[in-house]
Amino acid sequence: DLLKPFLPPCRSEKVVRVALMALRNLIKDETMVLAVVEAGVLESVRTLEYEKWRDAEMYAEIKDLAACLASEQSTHSSVAAYEKELESNELVPGYLHSERFWLDNVGKFDKDDFGPIRKLTTLLGSSNPTTLCLACSDLGEFARLHPLGKSVIGKLHAKAMVMPLMGHSDRQVAREALLCVQKMMLNQSSLNKMEAK
Repeated sequence: DLLKPFLPPCRSEKVVRVALMALRNLIKDETMVLAVVEAGVLESVRTLEYEKWRDAEMYAEIKDLAACLASEQSTHSSVAAYEKELESNELVPGYLHSERFWLDNVGKFDKDDFGPIRKLTTLLGSSNPTTLCLACSDLGEFARLHPLGKSVIGKLHAKAMVMPLMGHSDRQVAREALLCVQKMMLNQSSLNKMEAK
């Protein structure tokens, strides 16, 4: 939400130029580039390409920034980045654990006979509450979004590993475990009805 003002609804060339410069400076910082990617700013920048600008240089600036953002987005939102985080055995909140990431990338987890999902299930034995929360959340998203998700989860016995976490002393871990089990057990239409309530 903090990044929304960087691309104001105003289409004054001066205002847009300043916003583009601010975004360009933000993506130079490693922590801020993640926030820019998570905010989905790339789509907003791309829409600017279709606006009519008096200054021809605006088109070049917009295209250049869009290319930089696309590069950063592919770097920070790739399955390779997710796998790298899995190898660290510690999950950190961010774009890689968002619904948007899973919607965009769920089909890419088939490789190596669902190797990343196998690794994710091993993290259910972690002592780190944040890692447990994110592992439960990610497994739930995989089960919900992948056509074979529930079947793969069943073969990996992940549900049996998540069930004890519903009684975890950390309330957030228990909550995420409960949500995960719901996603593993219910079909999509049932989940939609629950979310509507």
